[in-house]
Amino acid sequence: MKRSIAYCVLAVVMGIMCSCSRPDPAKKDLVRYAEQMMKITPLETKAIGAYQGEVGKNYTSDARLMAVLTKKALPKLEEFRKDLDDIHPMTNEVSGIHRLYTHKTDAYIKAFNVLIAAMRKRDTTMVAEANAYLRQTEAYHVRWESAIRALRAR
Repeated sequence: MKRSIAYCVLAVVMGIMCSCSRPDPAKKDLVRYAEQMMKITPLETKAIGAYQGEVGKNYTSDARLMAVLTKKALPKLEEFRKDLDDIHPMTNEVSGIHRLYTHKTDAYIKAFNVLIAAMRKRDTTMVAEANAYLRQTEAYHVRWESAIRALRAR
C-alpha cells in the first residue's frame, strides 16, 4: 500500500497529461493539481505505510501501534493535511476533486485519533468506530479517482 498511493497518483497524472489535448481550463487545472499532489503524496505514503506496518499480520502490541500512531503516522498525516490546505485549484471542478482528498485525509486523522483513544481507554467498541472512518477513506479515494476520470473523459 505504501507505494500504491504514489503509483495511483502517478497513473492519474500520466493519464491527465495524455488526455489534455483540447484547451479546457478545468483539464489544465487538473494537470497543475496532479503535479502539486505528486510533490506532497510521499508524506501521506509514509504516514499510511507506518500505520499499515503495525496492523494485521504485522501487529505485535498495542504499545507499539500506539507509538507508531502518535510519533510517526499521525504527525506525518497532519503535516500532509496542512500541505493539502496550501493547494488552491482554480476551477470548481478541480476544487471539488480536491475536497474529496481532504475529506479522505480528515477521515484518516479521525480514525487514528479514535484508535489512539480506544487503546488508551481499552475500549474495543471504539475500534469499530475507527474502522468505519478507515472505510470512509477508501470510499473517498474511489470517488476522487472517479471524479478525475470523469473530468479527463469530457
